[in-house]
Amino acid sequence: MIKNYVIMKKIKLVIFYLSVLPIYGQRLGVNTVTPTRTLDVNGETRVRILNEITLANTNSNRIMVANNDGTLGASSVKSLLYKEGLMQYGHQLWPSVKIGKSAIIRMAGRIACYGSDFTALFHYDSQTGNFKILATTRAISQVSPHVIQVQSGCGSYILTFSPSVGGNGFYDIISTSNWIQGTINTIPYPY
Repeated sequence: MIKNYVIMKKIKLVIFYLSVLPIYGQRLGVNTVTPTRTLDVNGETRVRILNEITLANTNSNRIMVANNDGTLGASSVKSLLYKEGLMQYGHQLWPSVKIGKSAIIRMAGRIACYGSDFTALFHYDSQTGNFKILATTRAISQVSPHVIQVQSGCGSYILTFSPSVGGNGFYDIISTSNWIQGTINTIPYPY
């Protein structure tokens, strides 16, 4: 009697594991025979009901985004809408600054020559290369598309905006003068 009970318990356990095994570790494909993620949908997706979530009534600060191959992921709102960077002593490059088609840019720092302080707020249109100076502590002028000149206590230096390798709205900002320290913040418009 006890022996039969143990055998039945083992059989039930094996049946349970065999029934659960196909669920775990598998990928489900909709309109694809080779799914690459847990759920891989080859086609349009529709969600009939989406409840509104605002940052005011939840602690959520991430939104769903898709990369070029359609893989979904989450990104913080700040990383999509706001980019900041720090330039340290002796450097002349802010790499991979998110600008998109255009951006409002705030720069602040101290350039190496005589420790000249510099702050500026301007709009940059990456498609035309035009700048609109909104506020500054130094004389700034546009030299050519994508290039501005900043006057400082020891002369002037040039800032060139150049698309980063890989593009996607990211730009490298190159300076002709070393900076002691500098920060940049951008609010990009969609691209």
